[in-house]
Amino acid sequence: IAADEEHGINATTTELDFTVEFYNEKTHQLVRTVLQGATSQINSGTDVQFDPMHKPFFVGQPFSSTGPNSSIQVYDRKGVFVESINNLHLPASASRIALNPALRRGFVQSSQDGSQLQIFSY
Repeated sequence: IAADEEHGINATTTELDFTVEFYNEKTHQLVRTVLQGATSQINSGTDVQFDPMHKPFFVGQPFSSTGPNSSIQVYDRKGVFVESINNLHLPASASRIALNPALRRGFVQSSQDGSQLQIFSY
């Protein structure tokens, strides 16, 4: 789960229906969106992170539905797809996304044992 505390938006992913869900704490509205291009449970998201400076949510996707290898799917706080960051190498187990909003860069584990990192820009 990731939270935009300023706007009261929480985001999480679900494995069974390969969606990302955005819950507005103020209005109690839930927006459920199938991950961009996803067609089956294998395309489910894992980690979700939020950039408090630029405001997007990032969803790690070990088995990409938009490009080769793994992806990070980027959404705005309304649940609208923004972009895919493709050709990453996320392990099949949940991989954490670390963000540096000031530099608009992120890091993900790119090995099962967590010994390697891969950098991406957004």
